[in-house]
Amino acid sequence: MADLVKRIAAWIRRPCAAELDMRAILRRAAIDPGACRNCRFWKRGPAYSQRGECRRLPPPNDLGWPRTDMHGSCGEHQRIGTGGRP
Repeated sequence: MADLVKRIAAWIRRPCAAELDMRAILRRAAIDPGACRNCRFWKRGPAYSQRGECRRLPPPNDLGWPRTDMHGSCGEHQRIGTGGRP
């Protein structure tokens, strides 16, 4: 019976898929600080999406903001919270 209780407790403490994804995102952010997801101009798409919009410059000819991957980089990165400093 004690073994069953331990197995159930371990299963309950198991992190969900979204929690594991968030942990991976946070680890990658620490490794790759120049990525779009850390840029003050990047706006994430729908919840749990890895795509977003780069709002560094105005959208060209009303085509909408350029869509980028959160792990991408454009070369004009400005880290969140730096007040414009690279």
